[in-house]
Amino acid sequence: MPPMQGWAGGWQTAPTPDVVVMPPGYLEQPGRFPRSFPVADSREAPPVGYRIAREARKPLWLSGTIIFSVSHAITALVGGGLYAGGDNEYEEALLLMVPLIGPVIWSPIAKGIESDDGRATFAGMTIITAVQATGFGLMLGGFVLKRPVYRRNDVAELEILDESTGVTLVPTAQGANLQVTF
Repeated sequence: MPPMQGWAGGWQTAPTPDVVVMPPGYLEQPGRFPRSFPVADSREAPPVGYRIAREARKPLWLSGTIIFSVSHAITALVGGGLYAGGDNEYEEALLLMVPLIGPVIWSPIAKGIESDDGRATFAGMTIITAVQATGFGLMLGGFVLKRPVYRRNDVAELEILDESTGVTLVPTAQGANLQVTF
């Protein structure tokens, strides 16, 4: 924007970049403009009234959370059932409650589950572990691999401006406390 002449006859500069500019008709038509939408080409400037932000990939983390939690719930229920129903005969079944590595550790030491050498139990627990690892990988990938989106300027976004802002775990005589500094 070119400089504008001020009321005292001096020159005034154009508005600073922190001024929020909305598209024409924005406030007169609520709900017409989307909150956010994906960026088609990252080299283009954002539309008027929008800024570029990054957000988690919801389909990835949602499907990963569902896959991981369901497969872990199944193994934890089996482990809890074996432990509770066996008069402490199956104490090693508590390993099934450990996500990702518990089923693979438990299967070679499982006793009395099958009459054969236990290869079927090991194969089943390896498959369950692979399913849990897949779900965990999808969930982690959804949170880490963020995608660029155009977000409206009026949508709030948390920004940490000072490096000293944070949460610290402080040990105490009774245990630990969270200390928040800002």
